[in-house]
Amino acid sequence: MTFRLRLGSVVRAALFGWIAGWLAGLPLQLLEAIRNAGFDTRLFGEMLTFSIALYALLTFAVSSYCCCIFLLPAIWILSPATILAHRVTWTTLNALFGFALMALRAHVWTSLEHDGVGLANFWLWALFASVFFAVTAEIYVRQIKKALAVSTAVTSLS
Repeated sequence: MTFRLRLGSVVRAALFGWIAGWLAGLPLQLLEAIRNAGFDTRLFGEMLTFSIALYALLTFAVSSYCCCIFLLPAIWILSPATILAHRVTWTTLNALFGFALMALRAHVWTSLEHDGVGLANFWLWALFASVFFAVTAEIYVRQIKKALAVSTAVTSLS
């Protein structure tokens, strides 16, 4: 399995991981829009639109960054056979890595009342990152398993 094929697989997997992470955090983002709008119905529409658009843009940027900085080196270093042999470990470690990455970024160990707003923002991003990395890892495993099965079938026919 070539690196180019693995690269295409991880990019497709990251796209679906971003969608899954975005959907996982969407209810919390909707609650934030409701909280910011108060009881003004005109303001609610504007806040909802702005909140969802900004959330989509930021999560896409974070997922693109994470794909380039963390997932690409991982698939370059680890062979597809190694990832397939340790599928559950691969997916679990990816989810934990996403959580730890956001904990490191938010410095959650320094204070429980972080930046005066509590840890709600951390939990939103930790949920997104965990779901993003777990879904991306699992879809990547499925894609390389399928690609290896196809290449094995083609090789056996030759």
